[in-house]
This record gives sequence, C-alpha cells and structure tokens, in this order.
Amino acid sequence: MWILRLWLIKKFVKHYTGVIYKSSVHNSQGELLLRRAAITRIGPLVGFLLALMALTLGYFEDPSMTSEDSLLLLQTMSGCLVILGLMTLALSVSRTVVDQDGVSSSRLFMNRRLSFDEMNQVTFTRLFGGCMELSGQGKKIRVPLDTSGFAVFFERLKQRNSQLELGEIELELEKRSKLLESLGYRVQS
Repeated sequence: MWILRLWLIKKFVKHYTGVIYKSSVHNSQGELLLRRAAITRIGPLVGFLLALMALTLGYFEDPSMTSEDSLLLLQTMSGCLVILGLMTLALSVSRTVVDQDGVSSSRLFMNRRLSFDEMNQVTFTRLFGGCMELSGQGKKIRVPLDTSGFAVFFERLKQRNSQLELGEIELELEKRSKLLESLGYRVQS
C-alpha cells in the first residue's frame, strides 16, 4: 500500500511541478496563454462537489440528528461550499496573457496590464504555490509558477527587460528542475 501512495505522490509532484516546462499554448493572435496546472483548476471544483454531496447526504440521511448537530453541519458545510465555490469561480475566470509588449492579467474582479518596459521590479512569493510578482507604474501582477508555458514567458522576460533582478525566480526554477530530475522527469530548458 505504501508503494502505491509513494507512486501517486511522485506522479502528483511530477505533474504539478512539471507544468512549468510543458509546451506553451498560444491563442489566435499568437499571444502566449499561461494556464494553471489541471489539478489546481479542478481540485476546488471537486472539493465543492464533495462538500455539496456531504451536505445533502448528511443532512437528509440521518433522522436521529439533533437540531444542534443539524445546525452545526449546515453551518460548516455551507462555509466550505462558499469558500470552495469562490475558489472555483476565481480559478476558472483567471487568465494571464503574454504578448510582444507585456503581460495582461485577468482575475475575478480586476484586469491589469503591464508592459515589459514599465516593469522595474520582480520578486518571488510563496503565495498560492509560488508566484512571480511583476511591479511597475504602481501596478502589481502575480504570475503563478504552476502554469504551462512559464519557462517560455520567463525567457521572454529576460530578453525584453535585461536590467531586472531575476535571481530569486531562477533559484526557484532551479530547485523545481532538480526535484523533477530526481523523480526521473527530463527537464528541457
């Protein structure tokens, strides 16, 4: 049984971490689309559906449940449904597009655009599994590392704005590359 668990963990880590080096996707205008790993997009949806199922089955199945237990179950599962529902919605509408001039980020209630020339600072944050924060002109855009085509975007960023300090991001990418290679995944730079 532990061999199966280890195998599943290795597969999960390979898929989640390896998405950075997967081939990039372009739209009809030739812009680079950075897409999150499938597990990141589908996970909250599955959690939402499981919480909804647990709420309905738990609430209607057990007639011996007291009103206090029923209220506690209803409050807990409703909270889970709200959180997971908002996460599912946010992840399904968020997108990052890279064109020749810069980066556009669309999130649940905001759209931001930052050209390569406007960028004056790049930092790394562990928030949301690791994000590169691009700053300039009073704007900040977060680009998650767990997106397909991130390596292509990173190379384009280095070429277009060579004065940016990208050491933190390069170090994180190197760590992830070593992790993938230790799991038997070939990393193509």
